[in-house]
Amino acid sequence: MEDLSVSALVALGFPILRAGQGPLAAHYYWKASPASDSAQLLTLFCRACEDATGSGRDIPLVAVLRDTLGDSDSVNDRDQRRRAEYYLNLLDTISAAGTQPEVAYDSSRLKTAVTQLSGLLPEIKAHGIREHAERTIEKLRGLSQDFEVKAECLAALDSMRQNGQTTTAGVAAGGFEASGESSLLP
Repeated sequence: MEDLSVSALVALGFPILRAGQGPLAAHYYWKASPASDSAQLLTLFCRACEDATGSGRDIPLVAVLRDTLGDSDSVNDRDQRRRAEYYLNLLDTISAAGTQPEVAYDSSRLKTAVTQLSGLLPEIKAHGIREHAERTIEKLRGLSQDFEVKAECLAALDSMRQNGQTTTAGVAAGGFEASGESSLLP
C-alpha cells in the first residue's frame, strides 16, 4: 500500500528515492514536525541551496501534511517500526566492527541513517527500540572521527533527550539543537 504523502510528491513531479540514493542525496532531507496527535508536517529541505539573505540556513522547498486521521490501523505503526529497525540494523552493522565507520561507509550515508532513525523514533512506542537506538547512536558517535557524523549523532541523542526518549543522562551533555529530520522512505 503506497503512502498518500508519497503519491502526492510523485504527482508534484518529485522523484522518490530511498534515503542515501542518487547524486544529490546529501543535499536534500526531510524534516518531520508534529502537526497534531495523528499528523506530521513533512518538509523537504535543501542543504546546498542558498537563500537571498546568504545566512547559510537550509532552505525549505515543499511541505506535505501526513495524517493518519486518528485511525487505529496498526499498519501505520508497523511501517514506522519496520523503517526504524532498518536504520537501526544498518547502524548496528556499521558500528559492530568497532572501527572508524567512515573508512568503510560514506559519511553522508551514516548521517542520513542517523537522521532518519532519529526522525522515526518519536513515533515508536516500543521502549526497547528507543533504548537500542540510543546505545547504537552513542557507539557510532564514539567510533566516528568525522565531525559532521558526530554532530548528527549528538543532534539525534539531544532530540531523543528533548522528547523524553533517552535512558542515560550523558546525552544531555550533547549541547546540539535537535534536527528532527526524517524522510518518507528508508
